[in-house]
Amino acid sequence: MENFELLHILLYSKDWYAKEHNQDIWADLKVIFTLDGYLGEHMTKGDMVSILLINCERLNMRAFDLMNFANGIDKKNSYKTGYKYQDMPFQNEGTTYPEWDSQEAIVRYCLSELRFASHEKYPKLPFPDYVRGLPKRKDITIQTLKKFFGRKKEEVRTN
Repeated sequence: MENFELLHILLYSKDWYAKEHNQDIWADLKVIFTLDGYLGEHMTKGDMVSILLINCERLNMRAFDLMNFANGIDKKNSYKTGYKYQDMPFQNEGTTYPEWDSQEAIVRYCLSELRFASHEKYPKLPFPDYVRGLPKRKDITIQTLKKFFGRKKEEVRTN
């Protein structure tokens, strides 16, 4: 993963940040892309998808081979990556979901695959930025952060 540059996106995919903080994955991604050095607040969905795909193409992961990718974002399979949309298989009766969106299917597929990427494959991850970025998940403790990232307690800023 030496050419993969979206390290905060990687942290986001691995749940080091609270996801869909304001019920909107796109708002989250604008914040996370900013942490990765882009002008996230000015990015469109298309911009975010393009940059994510460019980085994912650099990875030597089977999930990003063309056939696996196409199958993974297919409407009939998108629910497997946690993407809930109207008319998906196994839909909870009485629950209303948004219409299927190919751009969101791509993002959710990429995040799902990055989530399970081996820790040995990418460079040392930066410490999550809970000040400028999204909040941490409620179950993440200072001890968990210190253990994974190897930082002293006084270096950990969460507000």
